[in-house]
Amino acid sequence: MGFIHNMEISFGAKYTNTACIKKLANKMPKNFDAAIVELDPKNIGDWYALEVFADKLSINNSKSNYAVKIRDSFNKVIDENITDKYLHHYIVTSQKSDFENLDAEQVLGSFMIADRCKLSTKRLQNLNAQSDYVTKIRFLQGSPENYYGNPDRKYSGIGKAITDFVKNEFKKYDIVLHADKSEIPFYLSQGFEPSVNPSAQDMMIYYRAI
Repeated sequence: MGFIHNMEISFGAKYTNTACIKKLANKMPKNFDAAIVELDPKNIGDWYALEVFADKLSINNSKSNYAVKIRDSFNKVIDENITDKYLHHYIVTSQKSDFENLDAEQVLGSFMIADRCKLSTKRLQNLNAQSDYVTKIRFLQGSPENYYGNPDRKYSGIGKAITDFVKNEFKKYDIVLHADKSEIPFYLSQGFEPSVNPSAQDMMIYYRAI
């Protein structure tokens, strides 16, 4: 399991090559160390942390539970002994050390990346991508208790932390994703653009500068 980033964050800090989340105390943001960790299919503790997070999101969650899909993909990698250098499963955690032994209770989010995905001719046209290949955010899920609008949430900016990380870690191709209708404004704020095909605007793309 690789420790990807350790971050110190301050409210209003300028964007850097780190993923940024904020810890809220009495509704005031404070500096906080967080980490994005790539899961290792050979580590049973990694499987357990993702399993607990997926189960947690199944309780009283009115939004899509993408963590279950991430878990199912990770389980398939484990069960079928799949080796795919382009497939990556990550978690965001408030844990500060000992990443070989993840604490399931400190997981704040999860996401799954499929790099170097070949687009069909139709999808290439719909997205106006700059190459036949893209990086795809297959699924992205933050913890429901930290969703925007919850007055008691402890952390903010988890989704932005993830998209910032992907933009900085996967720089070769345009980045694409499917967005729930309610999440489209968020992705627009992160620089993603909807498909040029009005009937496929849930498909969004972040263009790399040529």
